[in-house]
Amino acid sequence: MAIYEIKRAPGDAISTRIATAAVRAAYRVIDARRAYATRQILDRLSDEMLDDIGLRRGDIPAAARGRI
Repeated sequence: MAIYEIKRAPGDAISTRIATAAVRAAYRVIDARRAYATRQILDRLSDEMLDDIGLRRGDIPAAARGRI
């Protein structure tokens, strides 16, 4: 037995925190790429086509981020 005991929650290991941070960073990159691709597609549509799906040009950034 050790002279001292460190009580940690099961998921509190430094490697778990590093892995969690890496996964979150990867998801942020994936989300940014999806938003960029969506914005590119919506930018190519005519105003009439955007109106058909209920968007205006000014709505494109928010729609690309999934906020509409």
